[in-house]
Amino acid sequence: MKDNVMGSFFGLLAFTVFGFVNIFNKYILATTHINTWHISYWRGLTMCLFNIIACLYFRISIFDIKREHSLTLFFRTFFGGAGQVLNTLQFGLLSLSKAQAMYYTYPIWTAIIGWLFLKERLNKYDIFSIVSAFTGVLILILNRNPNQQGAFKIESPYGVPVALVATFFISLGDVCSRKIGSHISHYVSPAYLGIAIAAMTSVLMLIVDPSAQAIQDYSLKNVGILGAICVLSWMFIVLITKAYQLEKAARVAVMVYIQIVFSTTVDVVYFGNTLGAVDAVGIVLIMAGNFLILVLKCMNVIDACNYLRILI
Repeated sequence: MKDNVMGSFFGLLAFTVFGFVNIFNKYILATTHINTWHISYWRGLTMCLFNIIACLYFRISIFDIKREHSLTLFFRTFFGGAGQVLNTLQFGLLSLSKAQAMYYTYPIWTAIIGWLFLKERLNKYDIFSIVSAFTGVLILILNRNPNQQGAFKIESPYGVPVALVATFFISLGDVCSRKIGSHISHYVSPAYLGIAIAAMTSVLMLIVDPSAQAIQDYSLKNVGILGAICVLSWMFIVLITKAYQLEKAARVAVMVYIQIVFSTTVDVVYFGNTLGAVDAVGIVLIMAGNFLILVLKCMNVIDACNYLRILI
């Protein structure tokens, strides 16, 4: 019981921290010439460095990994790294509210993964959740505003697809993290994840946008904001890894909804992006589908153990 309470606490704290990460991401993209590639690269590098320092301090070897967990760690690193890179990039393609709404689809992917690869039955609650979330996604796709007012005047047509792939990869990474459990330290797994994020960002930047590698607007103020993003990102990944070690995935994932308080308020009040009625409907549908399924599971209305068998 104590572990479950602490797991929920770490999850709540992690997503609260991540809410601030997303706000700072949007702020630095809206007010400086620093692009998403640089943000993603420095986040990965900081994540790797800080976790290696933590491992040295606590005398934990990053190479002491049992063979039976090495493949799972590889998938957690690859998919988690790719998901985090794409998740950072989407903030340069969508408004903050829409970017956050797309992130809220990630618990749904767990059900789809279980159905496709584990042949698990989808009951009426699962189906409702999936239909509701993807209806919301479809609304956001069809309602893209080419004349969006605010910090970003043009929303990219690639924004929603990039966000969907990002959430899918993040979900796969979280599945692997839960599967690993406490067999690998919550400092070791994020250290490898940081290496992957920095490496993938560098390669993708050279392929997709070589000009982005030029020196950016690194004034003292901007370095401070970028530093805050990097440190908070490190805190998030350590806290969320620890949370998945202690608590069921459904109960950790439901904590993600605290971010809607930060993202929507800041998006409308500070960045000046308008949230239309149709956008609001899409966001509510995404949230409703996820929230219902997770609450029902936590109340044992649905057999959470069978639904999340892949995570145990």
